[in-house]
Amino acid sequence: MRRTTLALAALSLLAVAAVAWTGLASAEPAPKVDVCHLGDEGYELINVSENALPAHRVHGDALPGEPVPGMPGKIFGADCAVENAPLAGYVVVTSPALAFGDGGYGGWSCPAGTVVIGGGFEATDPVAVSAPGTPGSVWPHYTFGPAESGWVVRDDPDGVGNTITVYAICATEPAGYEVVSSSALAFGDGGYGGWSCPTGTVVLGGGFQATDPVAVSAPGTPGSVWPHHTFGAGEHGWVVRDDVNGAGNTITVYAICASEPAGYEVVSSSALAFGDGGYGGWSCPAGTAVSGGGFAATDPVAVSAPGTPGSVWPHYAFGATEYGWVVRDDLNGAGNTITVYAVCAEFTT
Repeated sequence: MRRTTLALAALSLLAVAAVAWTGLASAEPAPKVDVCHLGDEGYELINVSENALPAHRVHGDALPGEPVPGMPGKIFGADCAVENAPLAGYVVVTSPALAFGDGGYGGWSCPAGTVVIGGGFEATDPVAVSAPGTPGSVWPHYTFGPAESGWVVRDDPDGVGNTITVYAICATEPAGYEVVSSSALAFGDGGYGGWSCPTGTVVLGGGFQATDPVAVSAPGTPGSVWPHHTFGAGEHGWVVRDDVNGAGNTITVYAICASEPAGYEVVSSSALAFGDGGYGGWSCPAGTAVSGGGFAATDPVAVSAPGTPGSVWPHYAFGATEYGWVVRDDLNGAGNTITVYAVCAEFTT
């Protein structure tokens, strides 16, 4: 009996050992992840067990592509270099073609949870207002809600109505976002004016609220020279010029500003000769979308609007991933000389 008992005990120990060994052999190591780790000399790329990630996050670490803690508008690149964030939640919304009475107002709102970063119009005649609608702003046709943004357009009060499609370019609120505006400024006939963004921000879009149409509504960029102002080395803003028609104008200038997004670039055409009612435009660099745009012309325009992927215009069809800005001369019996501007940046939808 003693030998049998010892033999059974030995078998039991072997069985326990076998079970333990099997458990150890089947335990897979946790996957590893890249982490941007805050060390003594800044952030560095390290590779750690996934199980250790919560502790690293408590320490202030993050993953490549995520926001940099304490640095609004910045994200970690693939190598943990600190980079500008792209525009997030990007979308372009449009109204149908709306019938405006003479001098009538209309607009279109951004989706909930987004803010307006630019906008424009596609009309049969020039407009007197093309401007951002901001939370709580009051317009003759509409009062924007406490968290509502959009774009507002007014037909030129010239004795006839207009047919206008309103465009609003929207995104999740970027870091440093602010819509700034001048007071209502008195412009002499053909006079220039503008408004600058806060220091440390760039212009994403802009517009005007005037009593009559304008000949220029365009981004002011660092070092750019205009008849009324030369922009400083780090200065951005928006520039407007009254139409040269023998009368002055009262204009409020709007600039939509934010921290510089990834891929930010303001591109422009040369001064292009437009036939009466002719169309033209300019495209953003590949991989970027249009946040705003405008024109510098000798006379007012009937269209100043974003060109989006697949959109078809009389002069051009945009490619499957192509963005830009489109302008049309007013049908008034004479041509126009127009420089087209597009403000572009990287984006996510």
